[in-house]
Amino acid sequence: MKTNRSLRRFAFLLTLVPAILLAGALLAPRSVTAAPASVGNTITLLLHGIYQPITHGPNFGLSVVDLNDGTYAKVSAYALSGIPGTTQDKPIGDFYARLDFSYVPYCAYHLPGGAIGAIFASNNLVFTPDADFNGVTVTGTWELDILEATGVYKGFVGGKIHMVDELHISFLDGTFDERHCYCTFSH
Repeated sequence: MKTNRSLRRFAFLLTLVPAILLAGALLAPRSVTAAPASVGNTITLLLHGIYQPITHGPNFGLSVVDLNDGTYAKVSAYALSGIPGTTQDKPIGDFYARLDFSYVPYCAYHLPGGAIGAIFASNNLVFTPDADFNGVTVTGTWELDILEATGVYKGFVGGKIHMVDELHISFLDGTFDERHCYCTFSH
């Protein structure tokens, strides 16, 4: 009898372990990238991941983008250089773009310490269909004009963004997979 009671207690305690671990993970402090006091003369970011559609976007104080119009999607942005206090292994912000390009192609970057609004000005792209025609890979470069910025990025207004991109578009599920897009910002 005593052995069965001990086994039941042990089994009960084992069921508590996942709940305790989950509670600890939810209550643990999150690492937040602090806003930099200043940024370099050039910034290089990596955009990477699957674009996620947004319907109710945040307001970054930019007038050229309306992230609530239902046409934008976002992907994670990683700092490679020019933003102090960041590391390359964690996203520092997001890039927002219209994936349908049926409208004027505005985009926005939300980064520690502010935001940047830009417009796609020109491109040099190559479209390569998959061998099974289930999608297409878009490679090449984009040139963007920086129209407005907030916070520590105000000095970039009137500057340029040069993108070197490899994007895969799936015809099967409609995903846009930003394999790697390097964005270099200059004044």
